[in-house]
Amino acid sequence: MTYATAYHHSDIRVLRKIVEIAKLFNAQINVLHVPEKGETTEVSKHEMEAFMNSVIDKIDYPNISFQLYDGDDTESALEEYIESEATDMLVMSTHHRSFFDKLFGTSVTRRLALHNQIPLMAFHYNNKAAVKLFDLVLNS
Repeated sequence: MTYATAYHHSDIRVLRKIVEIAKLFNAQINVLHVPEKGETTEVSKHEMEAFMNSVIDKIDYPNISFQLYDGDDTESALEEYIESEATDMLVMSTHHRSFFDKLFGTSVTRRLALHNQIPLMAFHYNNKAAVKLFDLVLNS
């Protein structure tokens, strides 16, 4: 399982839910961060280390790894990672989007759900109980 994180304050809560599922299968969880354009390597490493220490302090599960993955943009970097690492499931968190965001844009989570052929599990940051599992296999 690969959890794509932006180091949101709710990621620990989401990771706890992912761990509950991963424990059923003794699955490996790869926590992946794609740095934003202009973010230096040192800043990226520092943020990842701080997040990793927070996860280790709060979550007791030995099968979690942390990785930075650079790319032109978040969506293409995630697609490249999925292909190169042969991950079985992508897990992402979504946030509330404004009316204009919904009207004029699409979320990375939605675009990846429509273009990838692996299961996508989406957690909503602002809704504790909402979990949606999409098993989208296009052109089947």
